[in-house]
Amino acid sequence: MDSTSGGNEQVVNLLTALSWLVVVCVVAAVAGVVIYKRFSPKANPFEPPTTFSLADLRHMRDTDQITEEEFQRTRAMVIGESQDLVNTEDHRPRSDSQ
Repeated sequence: MDSTSGGNEQVVNLLTALSWLVVVCVVAAVAGVVIYKRFSPKANPFEPPTTFSLADLRHMRDTDQITEEEFQRTRAMVIGESQDLVNTEDHRPRSDSQ
């Protein structure tokens, strides 16, 4: 009976070791997700999307969908982002073949 109980003991030890390995992997995965979410860049939820034009903004203001203050603030952001885009394009290397 010693050979059978020794074999069973090895199986139990192997299963215990594999169980701990699974626990460690699960804990590492959860920690990785938490760390990723904590340090990943987040979009500002208070920043309005700029997928509309100034004409759309004027229309929203004229139909009382937004206040004059919201119009001015959003208009400034849209114009600022447009200027940033233009400034970025001005600093790109030119590919003139002259």
